[in-house]
Amino acid sequence: MKRADRVKGSRRIAVGLVAAGIAASLFLSPPSAYSRPKRRGVTVTLYCGAEVAKGELIGIRADAIVVLTEETEAAVPLAEIDKIRVSRGLSKTGGTIGMLVGAAAGFVIGDSYEPKAPTGGTLGEQLGQSVGEAVKSLFRPFIGITLGSAAGGLLGATVGTAATKDKIILVKGRSEAEVGADLDELRKKARVPDYR
Repeated sequence: MKRADRVKGSRRIAVGLVAAGIAASLFLSPPSAYSRPKRRGVTVTLYCGAEVAKGELIGIRADAIVVLTEETEAAVPLAEIDKIRVSRGLSKTGGTIGMLVGAAAGFVIGDSYEPKAPTGGTLGEQLGQSVGEAVKSLFRPFIGITLGSAAGGLLGATVGTAATKDKIILVKGRSEAEVGADLDELRKKARVPDYR
């Protein structure tokens, strides 16, 4: 194995480890004090005649559905609900997957750059050209990671949003057993499944 191949392999390993460290620090860093609490991603819209209540599903009690609307909990009695629309947003999941795939693709594209050999001139000019090419070859993978993760995240979030499917649960005009079966299934998607 040539020395140049060993150096190139070592550089790839070093750049890959640094990129993995940056990605891990972004995903594993604690949320800021100003961020909202972590959500499960299930949003419900409760239709009660002319009124509509929309928010995150917190839990289902025997007599009411509890949702978080604008940072306040609201318990909507089941007797007043006509229908329930359940939405599970996939934009966050799609964005995360897209960002990771884009970062990997950007790294591979950026790392495929082959430095140019120094051309003519004095020894000092050749050394300057070599250093310049070495710096370029180190920063291209990072630029590829940055651009690839941004483009992949945006594309993934767009696809995730388009893939969101809503489910409608009719409450009025159905038997208590039918509604109960649908609510038991919906209860599993609540932030607090055993809410009382």
